[in-house]
Amino acid sequence: MPSLEAEAGRRVLVVGWKAKAIRALARHGAVVTSVVTPGEAAKCRSLGLGRTLVAADPTRVEDVAAVLARHDESAADFDVVCSPQELTVLTAALLGAPAGNSAIPHRTALALRDKAVQKAAVRAARLPVASSSVCAHTGDLADVAADGPVVVKPLSGAGSADTYRVDTPAEASRLAKQLTEQGPAVPWLVEEFIDGTEMQVDGVVRDGTLLFMSVARYLHNLIHIHDGALVGAAALAPGAHPELYGRIGGLAARALEALGFEDGVFHMEVFVDRDRVVFSECGGRVGGGLTDEMLRHRFGTDIYDEWARAVLGLPTAVAEKEPDTGDSVGYIHLTVPSGRVTAAPTHEELAARPGVLHAELDVNVGDVVGDLTVSSHLRAARVLIRGADDTSVTADLHSLAQWFGQATTVGPVP
Repeated sequence: MPSLEAEAGRRVLVVGWKAKAIRALARHGAVVTSVVTPGEAAKCRSLGLGRTLVAADPTRVEDVAAVLARHDESAADFDVVCSPQELTVLTAALLGAPAGNSAIPHRTALALRDKAVQKAAVRAARLPVASSSVCAHTGDLADVAADGPVVVKPLSGAGSADTYRVDTPAEASRLAKQLTEQGPAVPWLVEEFIDGTEMQVDGVVRDGTLLFMSVARYLHNLIHIHDGALVGAAALAPGAHPELYGRIGGLAARALEALGFEDGVFHMEVFVDRDRVVFSECGGRVGGGLTDEMLRHRFGTDIYDEWARAVLGLPTAVAEKEPDTGDSVGYIHLTVPSGRVTAAPTHEELAARPGVLHAELDVNVGDVVGDLTVSSHLRAARVLIRGADDTSVTADLHSLAQWFGQATTVGPVP
């Protein structure tokens, strides 16, 4: 971990685009150099915060190293190398490894990124986790995934993209044929299907101690998004669910230790079935969707600020004891069918719905929308709601989705 005496003016190399992360670093006086894709460059430069370098693919170490070399620099010239994104966490760690200036050690970043390595580490710590194996060739999925139910996913994917449940040998054969024709990256992770309610767990760990943790219940388990299920979650109040927080907190702390993740913020998923809590996945980043806004409104925790503080080696701002009012805050990704939008609510109408704290509208009349069920980050709008408890917030989120669907019409693309 960097010195806790870090001062303003630290040079930070940020691999991957995330406006909120760059702003958080800048608020602490960091001098930021961002390495982003060509498509992200204009947005990054518009922040007016630091320098923007363009790499063809920031997930590739050689691409980032090359763009730095073209500017007569290397990762060793920075005080710290970091990434706020899932896909570039390991890239940043590997770049900083030779000089020892990675925000996350490269072995930890690998465990956070590769799902087979991650689950093996958690399993070695004797924590509940799905059994799994690696399928190196797509054509072999018909045999490896035949004994369902299992889940097939990329080893280093994100957003539940290319994630499939397989229940029968016939489904395994069809999936093997589909993916062979489709040709996405291999190898694949084939893991035991875990029943139960999926929860997202977000928090802050410093010096190996779990300082802050939020538990939120997903509206639907994420694997069902490919069937049109809603993406969203409602935060659970610690005071209303003390035993659940205790069980999940114990698992989370031990899992982070097993992964070697001692300093930063994390986004974890677990399955809860009665008294059983099973580890699913963990990323060393801020959770997606409106997780940051949910944590800020519900717990008063600025998770991007905590990320920046960990990167810069500054003390945490997490309060020793968070207030527990018993209420809940939740978010949802609103979707529409594929096609051309012919009618849709305005941003003002969306923001005026009951309980809404924050709303973002991403589609307008005339826009052409693709398949939004491909990944959990795709949406037509996203909204944050406050309510009396997690049950009422969950109901309000479902109601909002129903209203949005009825107020939106989509026609065919000529």
